Amino acid sequence: MKLITQRARKHTMRNATLPLLLTLALLSILIGDPTIVYPAQEGTSGPRAETDSESQTGRQSFEQTMKVEQENLRQQKEQLDAVQLLKETSSRELDAYKLQMSVHGNLLMLPTSEVADLEKASDDHKATLNAIAVRLGRLRETREAIDRLRLQTEEKYTLNEKQLAEMKAERPKDVSAKARITQFAALVQLLSNQRTTISEMLDVYSKRISRLEQTQQALSTLTERFDQEVRIRKKQDLFKRNVSPLASLGFVSIKDDFSRIIEQTALLTTVDFWRGQARSVWVTGWFSFYMFLFLLLLVYILFVRVSHYCTVCMNRPGMGSHPWTVHTLRLIQRSLPLMGVTAFLYSYARVRLVYSGVPLIRTVVHALLVLLLCRWALDSLKVWFNGDGLSVSQRLQFRLRVLIHGVRAFAIAYIIIFWMIGESSVLFLSRVFFELVLFVWTVSFLKAFRLTSVNFPNMKSRRLLIVVPLVVGLGYTIAGGGVLLEFAGYGKLALHCYMSWGRSIVVLMWACLLFFSLREWNVPLTRVPKGEKSDAIEKASPIKWLFLKLLWLVWAGAFLLCLVFSWGGTQAIVVGLVRLLSHPIQIGNMNLRLVGFVYAGIILLCTHAAARVLRRFLGERILTDSGLELGVRESITTVIIYLCWGLGILLSLNVMGLSATSIAVAFGALSIGLGFGLQNIFNNFVSGLILLFERPVQVGDVVQINDMWGMVTKINVRSTVVQTYDNASLIIPNSDMISNQVTNWSFKDQRLRRNIIVGVAYGSNTELVRETLLEIAREHPKILKKPKPDVLFQDFGDSALVFQLRLWSTIDHFIAVETDVRFSIDRLFRERGIEIAFPQRDIHIRSTVKKTEPRKTES
Repeated sequence: MKLITQRARKHTMRNATLPLLLTLALLSILIGDPTIVYPAQEGTSGPRAETDSESQTGRQSFEQTMKVEQENLRQQKEQLDAVQLLKETSSRELDAYKLQMSVHGNLLMLPTSEVADLEKASDDHKATLNAIAVRLGRLRETREAIDRLRLQTEEKYTLNEKQLAEMKAERPKDVSAKARITQFAALVQLLSNQRTTISEMLDVYSKRISRLEQTQQALSTLTERFDQEVRIRKKQDLFKRNVSPLASLGFVSIKDDFSRIIEQTALLTTVDFWRGQARSVWVTGWFSFYMFLFLLLLVYILFVRVSHYCTVCMNRPGMGSHPWTVHTLRLIQRSLPLMGVTAFLYSYARVRLVYSGVPLIRTVVHALLVLLLCRWALDSLKVWFNGDGLSVSQRLQFRLRVLIHGVRAFAIAYIIIFWMIGESSVLFLSRVFFELVLFVWTVSFLKAFRLTSVNFPNMKSRRLLIVVPLVVGLGYTIAGGGVLLEFAGYGKLALHCYMSWGRSIVVLMWACLLFFSLREWNVPLTRVPKGEKSDAIEKASPIKWLFLKLLWLVWAGAFLLCLVFSWGGTQAIVVGLVRLLSHPIQIGNMNLRLVGFVYAGIILLCTHAAARVLRRFLGERILTDSGLELGVRESITTVIIYLCWGLGILLSLNVMGLSATSIAVAFGALSIGLGFGLQNIFNNFVSGLILLFERPVQVGDVVQINDMWGMVTKINVRSTVVQTYDNASLIIPNSDMISNQVTNWSFKDQRLRRNIIVGVAYGSNTELVRETLLEIAREHPKILKKPKPDVLFQDFGDSALVFQLRLWSTIDHFIAVETDVRFSIDRLFRERGIEIAFPQRDIHIRSTVKKTEPRKTES
């Protein structure tokens, strides 16, 4: 590999000169004149005879052109020679690539190959692929430059050859003309030589690019096989059973392992060791120490700034009502620098392909991950047990903190020892000892936990009955299962389960924090009283609503993905899951996909939010100052909202996999359904459209249905909502609003006439009654002056003289006007001695005596 790298560097320096030479050649070509046209001699058919000065200028121009073209040809031949010399180097380089693939292919076929060796070989392949990609990019750029030069040379050759043919066709007889033909022939031959040289260079570059592309394709295929084999070997090693792991242990092996640990520890203090580690990184050619330090410092500063921003967010007014959000921000703020350094080091090593090739970097990344996970666990304990979560005794909290500190110390020590000497008896014994200690700790903790679980004040008894057995069973499963797997010979599987359970607990912790945080932001809508909920939802921000719904989807998806990755899921599993969701399901002529339903739901959520934003925008910005009536504005808004929803539904059906033909078939089936069970719904829908366009009843109109008065508040797809003056909502089907009689008191005019009937006693001054009633009507501010109020002497009643006061008011004030007028009538009639009659009846009682005949006596 060193030889390949040195040859690649020399070859890159040689290739770097080619674009420069080609650029100089191109500039010289552009400076030169592609064709030299000499003026016509005297006596020829040209427009004029040339002078001596013009002839001298033409000869100088031609000579300069010849010199430029000769120089171009010389440079092109030098480039061709350089390219020919590089052919051997590139051939040796390709042979080295083939040798590398052959050696690694044999390593792939060996069943005894270690997973670490396979991962290192895979990283070498990826580094080679990156080098080939860079080389191919440069070669393609050079080939494009040569191709452009070839086209320009072809154009010059064609023009000069054509002009030479025209000069020969004239058959000149003078010596100067023949000399010019000879010179043009030399120029054409020179350009022909340039064409040949450029074509040879282009052919060499094309062949070289083709061979590199073939090598790249073969190497990509081999790399994929390596990645697949690594995954298979890891699974095999994970479920491979070691027979009697304790039988292979002995005092000698343990002593040797301790000696190796002491030697490696002493080696860590030497300069040569760290110099060798640095050299192993530098040899790859991808790791620049100063650039790495600069980027690391930049990332650290960035995450510190983000940490400061989290502190600012926690101290904002109003955050006191969101305690879980504050706790989440505090956890992020405390761990951001460590999280940034860990993520940067891991990503940088993965990009530079030194993660598997340099064990030191992998060890540092694993240690940082352990520190980060334990930091999250310790911080979450303070949040969960000391905040609004569970109230646990200080003794249990202390035991949990001791567990986390112990896990952190053991994991870091295990990682370092494994980096020093690999798998050994010392690691096995330490792992068994840790598992036994963990099992004893779990038994003791769960016993104390079960005794103190009744002291959780914030948990209901029903939840307590579920949580406590779940925690106890999970604890025994984690601790006891690892010990059983270890003594059964599945040590790697036990270690994998411990790490997976630890990662899963951290994922669950973050999922709970984010769940409670998101639920807090839904509280302003969920805790609104029943009567005010609709108004609160209308005033709520649709963008915020949509953002929260999308965050819930992201939370669910991220939680599932993190759980998969916690248990060793790789990118292949995610890709397989995506393919499964994208797999078409054939139902008749329709191709449905599961992921299409997710996309359709997202589109419908966006449509709902867009409809709310559009309704508010039209109502408050566009149509407010248009001068249109409220009903017309509502009709326009409702029609636009219907169109928005129609577009959203069509898009959602399209992403579900329904084509235009499928949608047409679906609507055909819907039309059949309309003839049977959907007649009423379709009738109401069409009636709603008629109400919107014909507008016999509009939003804001005051209508009377039977004996109920109310105002139309909304015309929906199926029904119309009428709000009565008693604050009751009448849900009336749209078809009833069209087919039945509805009294619209504000259809064309807001004015209406009301009649107030009053009866006075017989003998009252009728003229005074008339003037009093008209005076009351004239003085009230809400009674219209035009039409004028008037008084009718309606009838001579049984007990009163009946008068009728007719007055005009508006739909918004007529009830208050009638009440005020009646109060005024009662007051003024009392003041002016006018008696308001009441029903009177005269009852005459007549008594009669019944005549009786004398009783006959028997003789």
